[in-house]
Amino acid sequence: MDAMSSRNNHAIAFVRIGSFSHINESLRSELARQFPGHDIDDVDVASLVSKADRWGWRNLSRLVKDQRWQLMAPLHRIQEVVAKTDYVFRLSSERIRRRLAAKPYAFTLQTSTLFDASRPDTPHFIFTDHTTLANLHYAPRDRPLLPAPSWLRLEGALYRTATAIFTMGGFSAQSLIDDYGCLPQAVLCVDSGSNVPPPPGSISDERYGARHILFVGVEWERKGGPELVEAVARLRACGVPARLTVVGCSPRISAPGCEVLGRIRPGDLPRHYAQASVLCVPSRREPAGIVFTEAALYGLASVSTRVGGIPERVLDGVTGVLVPPGDPTALADALRRLLDDPTLSRQMGARARAHAAEKFTWERTVSLMRERILRTVGQAA
Repeated sequence: MDAMSSRNNHAIAFVRIGSFSHINESLRSELARQFPGHDIDDVDVASLVSKADRWGWRNLSRLVKDQRWQLMAPLHRIQEVVAKTDYVFRLSSERIRRRLAAKPYAFTLQTSTLFDASRPDTPHFIFTDHTTLANLHYAPRDRPLLPAPSWLRLEGALYRTATAIFTMGGFSAQSLIDDYGCLPQAVLCVDSGSNVPPPPGSISDERYGARHILFVGVEWERKGGPELVEAVARLRACGVPARLTVVGCSPRISAPGCEVLGRIRPGDLPRHYAQASVLCVPSRREPAGIVFTEAALYGLASVSTRVGGIPERVLDGVTGVLVPPGDPTALADALRRLLDDPTLSRQMGARARAHAAEKFTWERTVSLMRERILRTVGQAA
């Protein structure tokens, strides 16, 4: 009988917002496997706080008061901060408290930092891929709008009062320590796994000579899509018959050699990984980058940028090639290096697969979390 089973509380509160790019489903499934006998109370905050709450006059008036100078930004940028007001944070936290009030829990775990799901009598853990202040480590032109100081204070208090914080990478872990003053012993990098199943069998090596570049991402500009299109144009102008497939978003581009598929069913994504020669997602800012792990499982090397947590997932010169963000020329050179050398692409892809299989699995992630959680819950029992 483990430390948790010795307590009267056998339920785990798993508090989230939506899918989190399918991370929540993967994490919850592995939690259920590694904490057998414990019910998981899955709470989606999206069902507790509506769009009307976020865009209602109470929140917008708060946004105008706190960030009037930023409201001249385009609407898509204002959307970055409309959910990051102290009003929405407190409203969400209060509704979560009511939702969790009916029964005791062994511990609570939240996978978003837009609310506080903690309870005074219960160990509380956070799983996150990023922090707000980590955005200050990107180039000024690539930073999102920052929320008001009142919200940042709530975020900081959330981190500093948590029992422990699990991060998807060392970049975010270091931000918690440096930017928020969290104790190093309260921060644990546990990485993450892939949200795409591994290939069922071997994949033909012929794809490495196809000069087929794959882009996978929802946020076209943040993920460096415009720079990639320019890089492909440079390659084709030099006589390299590169072709690009864009999956996950629908940018308006009509460049030769570029095919835009937009959003596809998750079950169709493995086929595109299996047909590509290389993955290229040259993000301008990126806290972790699960897409690189997914591609690695399919034996793909990645071409990306030296920002955020990407160097942890893509080992420069080993499992892929990294270039400065916003540099189409360097991007084209890196892509050509791999597209013109199928053997190098295959070798880097094999190393990428081994790296991902060793370090980036949900089994390993939750195992690290479980060890830390049981140590804490055992002390509280």
